[in-house]
Amino acid sequence: MVLPFYDAGGTEIIIPLLNIKHPHLLCATFHLVAGLLIHKRFGQTLLECGGIKLLLSFPVSPFFAASIGHCLASFAVNGPAFASIAMMGPDLIEQLVKISLELLSAPSETAQCKSLAFLSLALTSVQVLQQFDRRNGLSNLIEKLHLCSGNTTGRLAFPLCFCLRQYLRAHFVLNIGGFKRSRGLKSASRSSIEDSKKALDTDEDTISELSSVFEYAVQQGLSLDTGSPPWIHIDLLVKNGGVDCMLKLLKQAILSPITFRFDVVLHLLECMHVITFLPQAQLFILNTATPDSQQTGLEVLLECGTTSQPPEVLREVVLILCNCVCRTPLQKRSLPSRPVLGQSATPSAVSNQVSNTTAPSTPAKHSNQTATHSEVTSTPTTTSTTTPATPARTRALQQCEFDDNLKKTWKLFRIHHGVKVLLNLLQYKENVPRAPEIRALSCRALLGLANDTTICQILGKLHNLLTLLPQIVSSRNQPIHSKGNDMLCHYAVELLAKITGRTSASILSDKTDPVSRLIERAEIAASTPVRYSGDELLQVVHQYLLSKGLSKTAESLSEEAHLSVPARITSHPIPAGTLDNIVTEYLRGQHQRCANPVSLVPPFSLVLPHHCPTVRKTVSAGYSPLSVTARILGRQFNPPYGGISGRQRDCHLLYSRYKPTRPLRCWETTFTYAQFGNSDHLFLGTKNGEVQSWQIRTAEQSNTCPLFSQPVTGMEMSPNRELMLVSTRRTPETKVLDTKKPNELASLTTLPDIFAAEFSHCGKYVLGTQHEKALLYSVETCSLIQTLQLHNDNEQLPTKFRDRAHFSLCDQLILCTDTLWDCRMGKEIHKFDRFTNYGNGFFAPSGVEVIINSEIWDLTTFKLLSTCPVLDQTQLVFGNKDVFYAVCQHMTGSRSIRQAPTFHTIDALDYSLISTTALDSAIWNLTPDSTNTHLAIVENESMDSVCRIYDVGRSPPSEGDSDTDLDDLDLDIEDDDVLEELLEMDDADGDDEGGNDTDTNEDSDGDDDDDDDDDDDDDGDDDDSDDEGGDADDDGDEDDDEDEDDNDLELVAASSDDDSDDGEEEDGDDSGEEEANATGEAQGHEDQSSSEEE
Repeated sequence: MVLPFYDAGGTEIIIPLLNIKHPHLLCATFHLVAGLLIHKRFGQTLLECGGIKLLLSFPVSPFFAASIGHCLASFAVNGPAFASIAMMGPDLIEQLVKISLELLSAPSETAQCKSLAFLSLALTSVQVLQQFDRRNGLSNLIEKLHLCSGNTTGRLAFPLCFCLRQYLRAHFVLNIGGFKRSRGLKSASRSSIEDSKKALDTDEDTISELSSVFEYAVQQGLSLDTGSPPWIHIDLLVKNGGVDCMLKLLKQAILSPITFRFDVVLHLLECMHVITFLPQAQLFILNTATPDSQQTGLEVLLECGTTSQPPEVLREVVLILCNCVCRTPLQKRSLPSRPVLGQSATPSAVSNQVSNTTAPSTPAKHSNQTATHSEVTSTPTTTSTTTPATPARTRALQQCEFDDNLKKTWKLFRIHHGVKVLLNLLQYKENVPRAPEIRALSCRALLGLANDTTICQILGKLHNLLTLLPQIVSSRNQPIHSKGNDMLCHYAVELLAKITGRTSASILSDKTDPVSRLIERAEIAASTPVRYSGDELLQVVHQYLLSKGLSKTAESLSEEAHLSVPARITSHPIPAGTLDNIVTEYLRGQHQRCANPVSLVPPFSLVLPHHCPTVRKTVSAGYSPLSVTARILGRQFNPPYGGISGRQRDCHLLYSRYKPTRPLRCWETTFTYAQFGNSDHLFLGTKNGEVQSWQIRTAEQSNTCPLFSQPVTGMEMSPNRELMLVSTRRTPETKVLDTKKPNELASLTTLPDIFAAEFSHCGKYVLGTQHEKALLYSVETCSLIQTLQLHNDNEQLPTKFRDRAHFSLCDQLILCTDTLWDCRMGKEIHKFDRFTNYGNGFFAPSGVEVIINSEIWDLTTFKLLSTCPVLDQTQLVFGNKDVFYAVCQHMTGSRSIRQAPTFHTIDALDYSLISTTALDSAIWNLTPDSTNTHLAIVENESMDSVCRIYDVGRSPPSEGDSDTDLDDLDLDIEDDDVLEELLEMDDADGDDEGGNDTDTNEDSDGDDDDDDDDDDDDDGDDDDSDDEGGDADDDGDEDDDEDEDDNDLELVAASSDDDSDDGEEEDGDDSGEEEANATGEAQGHEDQSSSEEE
C-alpha cells in the first residue's frame, strides 16, 4: 500500500496538509505521517523536502503532544533516515532533543511513552547524546523514575527502564570503545567512535566485549580518560536517588507473579550492570536498603538470582555480581588512573552542564541503611587533609579506598549468603542455551570471592563444590564444545588452582588424588615452618658452579666457606637459584607431595629427597585390635579400652546394629512424636493433639492427655525426666507437662508465643522461637526473661528448618538456625554462612563445634572445618557424646523422594558414618532413651501408624530365625552384659580417643571379660570386627599381631569353634565381617544355650 502511494506522488500532499491549521485535520495528518515514516524511502524524502523541520515547528500542546510523539518514535525507527539527520546540522538535532524533553514533561502518558521510545533509539547517536546531556536530560529520567517506582505495571515502567539502559550503555560504549581505539585495537562497535555522525552499537555482544576490555584496563592499571566516561552520569544517578528507585522498582517487579514484569526486571538489571563497573557505586548498590522492605540491594539481587527466574535474568544478575567481586585488590597490582566518584572527567562542554544540574523534586534517600549491618557503610568516605594532593598520595588514597570497599563487598556477600546463591547457579541444569554461560559466570564470581582468604578457606571445605569442579574439568575433553562450556572449564580450573594453592597446569595433569586431599596437603604444607642447612645450600651452589665449568669460583667458595664437599651429591633436581624464598618454596613443594604430610618436621635436606614418616596403626604400636573379643580381653593388659581407638571401635560395633522389638500401635489416631520417660514408659504425641503414655513392657496405653486441636510436632524432656514440653507448629504456645507419674499426666502451665521449645542442659530455662524472635523463659517462675530479635533472611527455608534455637552445652550460647547469640548479654556474636536452604543449626556433642546442615564449623575461630555429605537435608538427633543420628524424614524436598526412609548413625568424634539403617515406612520421629540403649522410631505409612522400639547393639533377626514375628515378642530390656560393658563410658574420659583413657571405674578383671565374651557369643557378634576397621593399616605386621592375639584367645572363645577362628583371622574387610555376622546369627541360639550351661 505504501509503494503505490509513494509512486503516485503521495508525499507531495503531506506538506500542504501540515500547513493547514485545523486541529483535528492536523492530528489525522500526524498519524498518517507516523505510519509512513517507518518506511525508508518516505522518511528520506520527507526529510529532504523539509517535512521534519515543519513537523518540529508545531508547539507541544496537550492536544498535539501524543501525535507529535508518535511521529518522532516512527522517525527514530527509520534508521537510514534518522542517520541522515546528522547531515542537516546541529540545529535540527537540538530541536529534536528539545521537543522530546518537552513531550517527556507533557501531561499525556501516551506522549511520555512515545518520547521515551524516541530517546531509546536516538541516544545511540553521539550528537543526540551530547545534546541530551547539555539539556539535563538525565535529571528528567530520574524524576520519572521516582514517579513510577511505586507502580511496576504502569505504561511508563518499560520504556523508561529501556531508555535509561540505552543511555548508560551509550556512554559506556563511547568511553571504552574510545579507549580501545586509542590502543590501536579494532573497535567493538560497528560505527567509528571518532565519527559522531554514526550510531553507537549497544547490543549485548558489544557490551560483553567492551566489558572484557574494561577489566583488562583495570587489571593493567591503564588510564580510561580518553573520552566522555560514564562515571559523572552514574554519580548524578546515585546522588539524586535513582539507584534507590531502581531497587524499589526491581523489588516490586519480582515480588509476585502478578506484578512480575520480565522486561522491566531485565532492563533494570542491565542498567545496574553498567553502573557497577564503577567501583565506588558497587558498594552503594549492594548496601542501600529499599524504602519499603528494608532489604539491601544485594538481598534484592540475590533474590533475583534464584534458579526459578528466567535465564536472561539470571545471566544479568551474575554479571552484576561478577562486577562487584571479581576485582583483585590493588595491593597486588598497579592502580589505574580513574576519576573519583563525583569528579568530572568529561569534556568541558558536557561536564559543566551535568555537574551544575539540580536534583529532581523528589528527595533522594541516602540514609536507608540496615541496622543489623551498620558497620558496612554504603558510600566510600573521602579523607580530608591539608597536605597537598600529590599524585603519589592520591594514588595511595585510591588504593586504600578501593581495597576497603572490596573487603566490605566480600563481607556483605557472606552476611547475605551470596555463596549459596552462586553454588546453586553453578549447578544450573536447565536445558537452555544460556545455561553453560550462567554456570561459567557463577564460577567466575566464586573465583573472585576466593581472593578473600576466609571465603577461599570455606570453598576448600565444601564437599559438593570439590566434587563438582573436577567433573567440570573432566568434561573439557568432550567432542562437543561451545563458548559457554569452554569458559566454564577455564574458570573451574582457575578456581581449583586457587583453593588448592596449585598451578592450573598441575590441576589439569593430576588425575589421581581427590581435591579434598590436595587441599588438606596444601594447608599442612603451607603451615609447616621450613628450615634447612646453610652449608648444604652452599654445597649445592658449589656443585652447580662445577657443572658450569667455573672451577676457580667453586674452589674460592669452598675455601672461604670452609665447605666439606661430599664426593657425590644426589641427582635429585635442585633449583639453581639461591635465594631463600626460592629454596623455601621448593622444599614446601616437596612437603606438599608427601602422602601424609605433618606440620612438625625436622630441618629439610637440600641433598636428599624429603619424605614424611608413615603412620602404621598396628597392634604393636598400641592400637586396639579389630576383633571385639581381643579388645575386651586386652583391657586387662591395656586399660581401659584395649588400646588406642578402642573406645571408638566399640562404639562403631555397638551402634551399627539395631534390633526391632514389639511395636506400639493405635488404630484410632496417628503417632507424630515420641519421648522416653522414667522407668519403662514412653510418651507418644498424636495427630489429634494428644499425649499418650504407654507401658513398654506390656505395650499397653496407660493414660491420655488432650492438649491441642492440631498435631503434636514437638516433645522435649527435661534433664531429670520430670517435665516435658509439648508444642505444635500451628499454635504459638507450648504446654508444660508433669511426667513424674506417667499414669497421671497433667498440664502444669502454658508458655505463650513460642512454637518450638527445649530445656537448657541445667534444666532451669526454656528456649523457644516464634517467627523472628527467640524467647527465654524461667522454669521456676514461667516468666519471660529475655527476647532475641532474629534475622528475617530465613524466609526461603522450609518451616521445619526455620528459626529453631538450641542451647550450647554450657547454656551460655544460643544458636538459632545460623546465628550465634550470647544469651547472658542478648548480643549477636556471629552469623555463619549457609550453603543450602535445609538443615537447622546444632551444637556438636563435643561442645566446640557447630553443625549447620552438612557443614561443621569451629566455635572458637568460626572457620569451616569440614563437611559431612551424609548430613545434608537431614534432621539431627543427639543421644550421647559418642554418636548422634541423622534422620531422612518424610519431606517434600527432592532428596526424600529419591531416597528411602533411613537414619544414619554418625560418630561424634570424627563425623564418620557408622551405619545406615533403611526402614520400610516414613520416619516421623526418632528418639533415644536416657541410656542410649534403645531407640523409639515413629513410622507411618498410609493408614498404618506404629512406634517401634529398637535395641541398640543387637543385630536384627534374619529370615531363618523363628522370632521374626515381632508382634509376639516381649521387649527384652534385662541385663545385657556386653552391651552394658561397652556402653559404660565415663564422661570424663570420653574426649580421649587414644590409649590415654584412665577410667578408674572401668572393670577390667578377668571374670567380667569372660562374662562379656560369653554374652557377646549370645548375640552372635563375638567374631564381628569394627565396621570402620578400614582405619587400620592392612599391612602384614598387623595381621601377624592379630594372629598372636588370636592364639591367646583360643581358650576364651573355644565355644565358638570355627566361627571364632574365622572372626579372629579377618582383616577388617566389610565382606569378611558380613560373613562372620551371618555365621554368628545362624548359631546364636546354640551359643546362648552353651553359655548358660557353662
